[in-house]
Amino acid sequence: MQAFLQEKVSPTPDIQLRNLAVSGASTFEVKTGDPLPSSMTFDHLKISYDVLAHDRTLHTDIDITGSVTGNIDSASTGQGTGEFTLKDISSTGEADTTTSTEDLGPPMHLNFQLCEEYGAQTRVQYTCSDQQLFMARYVGGKYVWGYSYSKV
Repeated sequence: MQAFLQEKVSPTPDIQLRNLAVSGASTFEVKTGDPLPSSMTFDHLKISYDVLAHDRTLHTDIDITGSVTGNIDSASTGQGTGEFTLKDISSTGEADTTTSTEDLGPPMHLNFQLCEEYGAQTRVQYTCSDQQLFMARYVGGKYVWGYSYSKV
């Protein structure tokens, strides 16, 4: 996951992702049908990392608990890659984030409902194989988040 996120987070060599730690659980399920019903569940998925940018370190902690369901509107490009949006979305829970820097004052807290992360403006690019799925969310062409899943 670190290599995947490093590729997405670091548009230049001046930005580095360090000390990535992930705990908790998350599942992503797509059922057959028309439309394609899907669900993502998060059980205290905790993501912690440092970003070093221009000699300044920012530390972020994210705790995601809840679920998102919706119907996938996909545009597969074949060979296990493509993109999708979710329609008819419902969700419960939220993502709690805290970001701090060494010398810019108190930590900044940003909490948001999970439904705010999905919608018509959100495009999720994916790459999948028999054992792994990588997803990256973009809004207006800008990277927002990434997840990697392993088949169990």
